[in-house]
Amino acid sequence: MNPLESNRMLLAYALGIPVAAWILATMVFTTTSSLDWAVWATPFTLAAFAIWIWSEYGKVLERRLDWVGTSLADVARLGVPTIAASLALSYAVLALLPDQPSLSWILLPDALGPSTFTASLVYMVWLAPLIEEWLFRGFLLRGYARARGGVFALWAASAVFALLHPGVRPALYTFLMGWMLGRWVLAGGSLKAAFWVHLANNSLAALASPHAIFTDSAAAHVHLGPAAALALLAVALIIVVFFNRRYALPAERPEQPAPVFSLSLALVILLGVLAQAGVLFLGR
Repeated sequence: MNPLESNRMLLAYALGIPVAAWILATMVFTTTSSLDWAVWATPFTLAAFAIWIWSEYGKVLERRLDWVGTSLADVARLGVPTIAASLALSYAVLALLPDQPSLSWILLPDALGPSTFTASLVYMVWLAPLIEEWLFRGFLLRGYARARGGVFALWAASAVFALLHPGVRPALYTFLMGWMLGRWVLAGGSLKAAFWVHLANNSLAALASPHAIFTDSAAAHVHLGPAAALALLAVALIIVVFFNRRYALPAERPEQPAPVFSLSLALVILLGVLAQAGVLFLGR
């Protein structure tokens, strides 16, 4: 898949899926007046998108993007430093910038039924990691690497991944996680291992905050002083340095120049910037 195809798929994920899910949810709610059933619109739409991706690009994922079997040792080698560094950075930012707003993925009021919670878990724990690994560490990362080289691909894919997670802490957290997962994949690691680490990360987030998925509600109870926050930043930096040395990027040159920053990618970046600005504005 070339960069332009990857950008179009990214645009479909960032804009098309939310619009389609909103339309479907509105139709379901209008028909049944049940919010419990309407919240299944997002998982259903994402599942359909995942099925389409596999039907169209399953062979590419398996043969070219390392969507193959992976060992538990690989998952541990990738997951332990990735989640540890990301959490250290996240809690350090919470201590140093405690008033920064964030936006939850799905709010789960207690009045809603268990089907709402189940839909949220299916979306957050399974479908989001699956599609995002295929898209960001699969198609985008490899397409950008072929067009502009591994260094550009790693930073660009990580930045776009972070922009689509509104809020200062979520954006920083996901940028670092995306950077480490991307470096693993570019260094020859299995894309499937990155998926399992992503799934484990989101599972931990859901367990820590079951009624407000991906918010700061659980982290807000942790109070750290400036010294502890700086120590956590140092821990994150040390982990990143060792990870960087262990998984070096291959020496590769772009095959041909390509317009990576096409209109489709620019639109996705704009959506991400607007989402970040919206969170900051609403938090005031």
